[in-house]
Amino acid sequence: MRRIGMLAAIAADEPEAQARNASFLQRLGELGWTVGRNVRIDYRWAADNADDIRRYATELVALVPDVILATSGATVGALQQASRSVPIVFAGTIDPVGNGFVDSLARPGGNTTGFFRMLNGLTSTPSVGATAWMTPNWAFPAGLAVSRRIAARVVPGATCVLLLEGA
Repeated sequence: MRRIGMLAAIAADEPEAQARNASFLQRLGELGWTVGRNVRIDYRWAADNADDIRRYATELVALVPDVILATSGATVGALQQASRSVPIVFAGTIDPVGNGFVDSLARPGGNTTGFFRMLNGLTSTPSVGATAWMTPNWAFPAGLAVSRRIAARVVPGATCVLLLEGA
């Protein structure tokens, strides 16, 4: 059974968290991944508490998952401090190069890759239809491959879904 860790900065009972997790689970199911059958997901919900984010990052890395999904810049940084070997896929961060999460968009380097929000000018409003692509330069264990092109089409109200290739 494959293992996915997920570290979120928001609380589990927030409607946004529930909607994103439902989308994530739906996409996993569409690709043949069923929780309890061939994949296990270890969730950690930090509710915007920096101490919890760091503690949960360490806990998830200790579980030795096949991949960890990070849902914000704060969670990416904590996970990178906890491990430079467990694959980390981020969703919804802003400026991963500027924040030091990856070396470049074309060659992220290290154990971290993902998709991010492209901003419209100087505002924090996502550009409608903007797409951000990154190609990981590391391999996942056999049977659990994260798409080589991890992408998100960022539109207002969209949810983030980790794209996994078939089970």
